[in-house]
Amino acid sequence: MKSRRKRAIEFSPIKNRVVIWVGIVGLFISVVLIIFFWRFPNERELLTFTATVLSSTATVISAVYIAQGLNQTVEFSKLNRAIELTERWNSPDFSETKAVIEDLAEKLEHLSEENRLEAFNSAPNSEHDKKKIKAALVNICNFFEEIGVLTDKKLLDEEVLREFYQGLVISYYELFSFWIEQRRVKRSAIYSNFEKMYNRWNNESLYRNGGKCDQS
Repeated sequence: MKSRRKRAIEFSPIKNRVVIWVGIVGLFISVVLIIFFWRFPNERELLTFTATVLSSTATVISAVYIAQGLNQTVEFSKLNRAIELTERWNSPDFSETKAVIEDLAEKLEHLSEENRLEAFNSAPNSEHDKKKIKAALVNICNFFEEIGVLTDKKLLDEEVLREFYQGLVISYYELFSFWIEQRRVKRSAIYSNFEKMYNRWNNESLYRNGGKCDQS
């Protein structure tokens, strides 16, 4: 993440220096052409042609820099969205949700998939605990569903988020897939983008590790 941000930030002053020098050179050439146009009236046709070519060249250069500026703005916007999501994950408001999920994950991770539902239903000691666990699962899955939507629509820097969340997305989706399937009885498409992101990132993890999934 740091290297990509550094490259994006360092590009801006370089671009600005180039634009300034192009402007200075363009102004100098314009002054020279005006002087020549006035001093050599017999060469005005050639000077007019030269000025037209230079103007066209300057237009092309300007268009290139405008396009680069737009691309840079888009990349900054994607990167900023990724950073904002990471800040939300690390915010104090999200700490209780993560604590509940981590505690639940410890209870379920060593169980078979068939036994997780039974253990999940018997884990809460009170109605309050049940509501707290359900709220935490909804918050976590909604968070990753949001990332899934934004990555699917190419609206944020997926590479940055994958570096940070890949292990969590893989482990949490696999661990709580039984709960997601329960929710899909009433809403068949719920957390579909979370699932798509899990499949995409899990395949990438398997590829990088030679068939062994990285759950870190």
